[in-house]
Amino acid sequence: LGSYTKIGRQVILNFNLTLSSKGSMTGDFCLMGNLPFSHPNNAYNGTGHIDKFTNLDTAVSGLSFDISSTTTLMWLMGVAAAGSGSSQYISTSYIGGNEQFKGTCIYYTDD
Repeated sequence: LGSYTKIGRQVILNFNLTLSSKGSMTGDFCLMGNLPFSHPNNAYNGTGHIDKFTNLDTAVSGLSFDISSTTTLMWLMGVAAAGSGSSQYISTSYIGGNEQFKGTCIYYTDD
């Protein structure tokens, strides 16, 4: 579920994502696609904050979305090890099904 507002080039996307089943995930990392607008392929286009998440199979903290490298996707990131000094992309192995993510992403479009 989600909604967005676009003002000029800025998009504010609010979402509540629930995974009822892992299914047959492919790839190395988790991502969210089908954005209402694509963003430039630049080092910084915005940010995605997750203020609530539940039921990940591996303990993480500080979940967020990286909105920088692929124009139509956002990559899930978090701190995966206790005492870790940096975030990393979250592997699909952290997902088992029945997860929920709620948050906001703010990013810029090409137009």
